[in-house]
Amino acid sequence: MKVEKQELNNARPIDWSLVMKQLSWEAVMKKSFMVFVILSVFGGWTMSGNVEAAGIGLYLNNGSGDATWKNDDSGAEVDVDTDISGFGMIIESNVSKDKVYSNRLTFGPEVNELSASGGSVELQGYALHSDFGFGGNIADVVRLYGGFQIRAVWYVEAEGDHYNEDASITGFGVGPLIGVNVNPVPVVTFALKAGFTYSSYYGDVEEVDYKLEDHQYTYFNLGLIFRFSEDY
Repeated sequence: MKVEKQELNNARPIDWSLVMKQLSWEAVMKKSFMVFVILSVFGGWTMSGNVEAAGIGLYLNNGSGDATWKNDDSGAEVDVDTDISGFGMIIESNVSKDKVYSNRLTFGPEVNELSASGGSVELQGYALHSDFGFGGNIADVVRLYGGFQIRAVWYVEAEGDHYNEDASITGFGVGPLIGVNVNPVPVVTFALKAGFTYSSYYGDVEEVDYKLEDHQYTYFNLGLIFRFSEDY
């Protein structure tokens, strides 16, 4: 269809201020989550350079702490206790080699239960963690390391005692960790890790805006990793 020049001249200019207002916080946080995933995968492994010592496996995660749950629309807030549980897949760049640096990615479902005197709610979704570890082998079959973890979470459901609602809550966190990999036999590694994380979360439950702030918790993680190489 031919568009006359006069029609273009009469077209209304784009109101960029209105466009910017329509970019929701939810969309920004979703994009931030995806950027974090990409940077974690490529950044951590590029720094490692020990792919021949890599492995893949499964993990179980459990933690507890406290936070402040805020309703942005009403201004109400409540202090809550938190219990986190999750499981999923491990990919680690250096499982057993006597090298200083290693990067571990874990990804899987997560449940974050918020409890207060008035009841509880479970935030359910997916968590990605990128561990940056620095250490070495303290024995032929034992690697000990310390470092820090960066955490990204996307909760998609909120379930309470009498309701189950769609949610879109994204969170980020960081904190120190310590871990040990035990390699008792060729190929198989048992991985133990503990740490502390400080996180904050923003989003909505059924179009009501919420924040989970000052989330501080300790966690314990157990993993089973299958190494790509039989060599220690």
